[in-house]
Amino acid sequence: MLTSGRLAALAGTTVRALRHYHQLGLLPEPERTSGGYREYGVGDLVRVLRIRTLADLGIPLDRMPELLDDRSARAGALLDELDAELAATMARLERQRAALRVIRDNDLAPDVRPELANLMTLLAVAAPPSTAAMERDLTTLVLHLGGDAYLPVLEDLYTTLGSDRLSAGLRAISDRFEALTETQADDPAIVALAADYVRLFAPVLEELRARAASLGDLPPGVEDIVMAFSTEGLGPGQLEVLRLVGEAFPDSPEPSSRILEP
Repeated sequence: MLTSGRLAALAGTTVRALRHYHQLGLLPEPERTSGGYREYGVGDLVRVLRIRTLADLGIPLDRMPELLDDRSARAGALLDELDAELAATMARLERQRAALRVIRDNDLAPDVRPELANLMTLLAVAAPPSTAAMERDLTTLVLHLGGDAYLPVLEDLYTTLGSDRLSAGLRAISDRFEALTETQADDPAIVALAADYVRLFAPVLEELRARAASLGDLPPGVEDIVMAFSTEGLGPGQLEVLRLVGEAFPDSPEPSSRILEP
């Protein structure tokens, strides 16, 4: 006869697992001896080995009784189901590996979606690091809330921002905008900066508007979330710059108003 500890050791499992098998009705629970120990036979060992073989195939414990107790039971349908689940798991793992390759090859942060690799490259060209990081988070937010249909249009927009005609001016203006963090709304530098924004973007405004308009309307409530994030943490002077720019381009649709920000 075998104690539970000996049975578990021979079967390559644990006493805790044996108790679990008892609870599920997979393994008959023997009577205890006068000393309070369970005594198992070799047949119990064979049954535990069969349970472990089925478990290694991925067969759920709740599906095992029909296979353990009916030697004639055919497992074709169950095996087909398990095979489909394994195929889906393998496909998911391959997608994860592909995503890791894109992240590694493009030197992206691990929290950036691989689909955004090209867009992150465009942002790196179009704006200084701090601004690009802000735009990255904003893009992630817009794509999550508005849908991936926005991705190619956003790529077009940032391609325009990173073009030779805009990139140098955008970087200079972005640096000036960041310097306004502690500036109050009545600082004379604010009006000058807003005017430079307008002069920089006026020549391409219609192009930017057309591309932004093709995004369509964001789902209800999303626009408010996007705008709240766009202005979160900005100082009074920076907010005043955005207000003045907005007045200069009153018909600019959302989310294109963000394009006119650093």
